[in-house]
Amino acid sequence: MSELLVADSFRVRQNPSSGVAEVRGWQYHLDRFAGAAASALAELDERPSETVDDFVLGAAERVNAFGEGFPRLELWLDPDGTVRWGLSERPLPALTGEVELRSIPLADVEGLAHLDRKGPNLERYLELNHEVGAEALLLDAEGHVVEGATTSLVWWDATGLGHRAASADRVASVTEGLVAEAAPHQLPASGSTGAAAKPHEPARSSARPTELAACEVWAVNALHGIRVVSHIDGAATREPEPKRLDWFRAVLDHSWEPVLLDGRASGAW
Repeated sequence: MSELLVADSFRVRQNPSSGVAEVRGWQYHLDRFAGAAASALAELDERPSETVDDFVLGAAERVNAFGEGFPRLELWLDPDGTVRWGLSERPLPALTGEVELRSIPLADVEGLAHLDRKGPNLERYLELNHEVGAEALLLDAEGHVVEGATTSLVWWDATGLGHRAASADRVASVTEGLVAEAAPHQLPASGSTGAAAKPHEPARSSARPTELAACEVWAVNALHGIRVVSHIDGAATREPEPKRLDWFRAVLDHSWEPVLLDGRASGAW
């Protein structure tokens, strides 16, 4: 059976005016994919028949032609030792605005590898979601949150301060990065004081599920953007602050980038 070494999936929309296919944080996705592929290939003696630049140029043209969807850039290792690029052209799944989390220690999950690389653990994470009947919330050895099976987390405490998981043993999230970049520029909520009146980049923090449940929690990823976490292990979370939520969702709506520029594929390095 072929082994998925690296994957990078993203939502594609067609621009309402131009019809050109667009991706939120497109260049960030390409950089993440190229970096992960370089890391995976450094462990092998074989190389794909074309460079990552050439693959991305061709893939971008196919993504543009396919239009709205949820495609995935891939790097595969076949049983005969061949290493090859792949592009899965997939329809857009249903989009949701809320999600429920159920925690599970990473130590209880067998068969995981390269926790900081998107691809090797995808199938196992999807199985976990099915097993727990929600989005699996992965915990480290100390019981602190790491990430969701298909999402990263941003949370806001009662003072209005933002946080994101400190763990490095997780996939670097493009959407989390876009939220963090925007945070210092957000407008404070009307009448807010103290920490809440000082917009800042979400701090890298450690928290247990019970601590998270007392906060406003967002699950962020390339497919859904920002989803409100309604419950963690059955406990309801803090209600979202509407102005803050709307502001960040609007920021993500301004991060769409065309996959083609002037008729040519973008994204070459």
